[in-house]
Amino acid sequence: MGDDHQAMERRRATDQDVHVLACAECPRVSSVNARGWKAFRSDDPEVDEHPRLSFYCPECAEREFGAS
Repeated sequence: MGDDHQAMERRRATDQDVHVLACAECPRVSSVNARGWKAFRSDDPEVDEHPRLSFYCPECAEREFGAS
């Protein structure tokens, strides 16, 4: 099992994964830095479910939630 762990660590160190955000309101996706994007909790805390975030591009965030 030690060899598997070492191989995973080497792969993790060399992977160049890039993650972007998808807007919950429109088809936009963020750039790598996601400048201006907002995240809001979108689950119902009164219901027994895991916390969930929804992401919004700058334009949709302003339209939906106002300037912040």
